[in-house]
This record gives sequence, C-alpha cells and structure tokens, in this order.
Amino acid sequence: MVLLSCASDDVNPIDPSVGSFEDIPDKIDIITSDIDLFWQLFDDAAGTYTDENFLTNYFRGGSNELSLFFDAKIQNTQRLTSKLSDSDYHQYYTSVRTNTESAALNVQVLQNALNDFEQSYPAAVYTDLALVIGALGTGGTVVSNGSMVIGVEFFTRSPETPISGLDPWVQEVTRESSYLPAIVIHELVHVQQRYFALNENLSASGTLLEVALAEGIADFVTDIIININFNDHLPPLADPIEETLWLEFQAEMNGNDLSRWLFNASNSGDRPADLGYYMGYKIAEHFYNKQSDKTVALKELMEIRSAADFLVRSDYANKFN
Repeated sequence: MVLLSCASDDVNPIDPSVGSFEDIPDKIDIITSDIDLFWQLFDDAAGTYTDENFLTNYFRGGSNELSLFFDAKIQNTQRLTSKLSDSDYHQYYTSVRTNTESAALNVQVLQNALNDFEQSYPAAVYTDLALVIGALGTGGTVVSNGSMVIGVEFFTRSPETPISGLDPWVQEVTRESSYLPAIVIHELVHVQQRYFALNENLSASGTLLEVALAEGIADFVTDIIININFNDHLPPLADPIEETLWLEFQAEMNGNDLSRWLFNASNSGDRPADLGYYMGYKIAEHFYNKQSDKTVALKELMEIRSAADFLVRSDYANKFN
C-alpha cells in the first residue's frame, strides 16, 4: 500500500461502479502514454517547471489513471515541480529518462510477469496498468477505478544514476529496471485482496496487523512467483533482530497507529522505514513454508478473511519459543 512515505502504499478503496476486472491478463490495457507526455512537458518547460503547467497539461491532461493517481497520492503539484527545480533531483530525473522511455516501449516483460501470476493463481482477476512518472513519493498503488498505477521513476535507476544528493530513503528504495515487474505484481496482489473483499463483503479495521499482512503478503507472493522482492533492503537490517521486532509488533498490532511500521519514511528516525512490510512478509513466509500443498497455500494467502485468524494459523507467534 508507497510513498507519501513508502514505495508502495495501497489504501485507496476500489469503486466497483467505475472499475472493471478481467479474467486473463491479455485483456487489460497497459497504458504508457503518460511517460511520453511527461518528457514532452519537461522539455517544453525549458527549466521553468510551473505548478499550473504540470497540473493542467500533465496530471489533468494525461490518462484518467494519472489523474486518479494525482488525487490519491500526490495531491499537490509542487511535490513534483519542486523536485524538478532542485538540481539533485533534476539530475536524477534526467538520468533515468532513457530507462523510463525504454520501460514504455518494453511492456512485454510486464506481460510476462502477469502471465506467470496467472499460471500460479488461475483465479486471478486483472485491471488496467498505467506506467506514469510521479514525484518520487509513491512507487505503486491501486486507484479508485481499480487500475494499477506505477511510478516508473522509482524503478529505472542504473548503476550510474546520481543519488548522493537525494533524501536517504529515496536513495535506499529506488531500484533498477529489473525490479519493475515486482512492483506490478505487488500491486496485482492488492487487486486480488480487494476483489476478494468486495465479493465476500469483508471490511477491515485498519489495524497494524491487517495492513502489515496486506503489504507483506503482496511482497511475499511477488517473491515466490517471480523471485523478486523490491523491499529486499529490509531483511539484512531486520533479520538479526527479528524476534525483537516481533515482540514490538505484537504489542502494537491490534491498534491503528501505523507510524512506527508503515509509510513512515519521513519520520522513521534511526529506525528503518516500513518494517511492517517485513513483519507481514515473515508471517506469510512462515505460514507458506509449513504448508505441504503450495498451490492451496498461495490461494489462502490471497483470500484472507481475518488477519487475526490467519496469524494464529501461521503459528508465527511460536517461531521463537
């Protein structure tokens, strides 16, 4: 669910009256036109990036998905224009330009990942996918019409991309193009979660456990299907203190305060941001590894009715006994 503070934050409810779900990935549209539109405006601006221009001609002049993405995640055009006007961020955007344009031309790699998902979870549903350029605040989300929207500026770095002048969290979570399929599948898992909740008339209370499981399961399922986890920076930091983190998480998991665990890049201090992703992943992993039928286990991960019940079934709480 990224980045007002994280690279993927999915808390937008789907309105079933305006969205559509397809039963196979070949039926969806992969929208890339907003990438070309962004660079056209970038060039035309000639170094003067005004809020009015980018709001009118980009966020409201592009695809419907881009407009919904702006409403849900960016909200203030200055979040983009201030970065384009900052020399370090301007240099970053310029350096990833070729890779963003390549991403728009090479969508087959994303189609292949969607097909892998279909093979692993035949009950899946699919929604349109839009690749856009955002404000380095949200790497991916599902917008209100059900479409997946990916901020490709997060996933088009190269080893030569200059990052030293960027916010430390941005330095840590931006990735190379090989990670782009991972954020797509992560968001696709969120589509499954919401579709199941809609069909089963399930509601959520927004507890730390619920949100951490939603995010961690999305990371874990992505990892087992395409062998990529875009939050792979977390395990080296968290694995040595997993039991300590679990005890802290356990004490807070039934509350609604996410601030120490999720979407907290701007206020995590010395603590790594988004450790809720890690905890959700580890719970999902523990459950999956204990199941003999991995196909059924994957289905159960996608179709959780109660976060509390799933935690019990995972037996994760006894991992350290």
